Parts: sequence; C-alpha cells; structure tokens
Amino acid sequence: MRILIVEDEPNLHCIITAILKNDYLGVEIDVAETGNDALASYKTCGPYDLVITDYFHPGTLADKLVEAIRASNPEQAIILQAGNVGSHIETFTLRWKDIPYLQKPWQVTRFRDVVNKMVG
Repeated sequence: MRILIVEDEPNLHCIITAILKNDYLGVEIDVAETGNDALASYKTCGPYDLVITDYFHPGTLADKLVEAIRASNPEQAIILQAGNVGSHIETFTLRWKDIPYLQKPWQVTRFRDVVNKMVG
C-alpha cells in the first residue's frame, strides 16, 4: 500500500506516519509539505492507495490539490483534515461528498476508522 501525506506540520505527519506504519505492514509513505510538492509527487509516483491532506498548506489549498488529483484520477481515495472549521470546509465537503473530513485534533481511533474505510 502507498500513501501520500500532505501536511506542513512535521509533528503531525510524523504521528500519522507512525500510526500507518504500525497498522499496515510494509506501507510506503510519501510526505509533501506543500501543495506543489504534493502535485509533483502525485505526477511522478501516483496514483496512491490513499492521499491524506490538510486543508491549509503552503502552495495551494486542498480544493485546488483535490481538483488537480481528481482530474487525473477521478477515483483517488482522499481524506481531508483541518483544524480550522469554517465556511471553506463546508464548501469543500459539499463539493467533494465522497471525501471524509477529520477535524483536528482527531482521536487516533477515529483516524484509524476513516483510513480503514478508505483503503478497505
């Protein structure tokens, strides 16, 4: 299994990586701290089994990142996470109804449940 994490907070992408490596033996994880890095990784290494993205990160917002990813792969499994709940999140979740949203800080059990549903 291959997962792309788009997260500019080093502590959080380390936590996510540790959880995933604990739960999925042999998982390969790529980390991008900016939207531009994420798109470059996706173009050269994608598609992934799962993309986990923050809403706010340097380079682009999740809206544009998801739009670009889905343009090349409409079935790409994606999870959105964000700490700041606002109208931008509501707009995102209305547009991308198949993308689960995890509000930060999330519980590890909730994170695991959502990831398990996405990678089945």
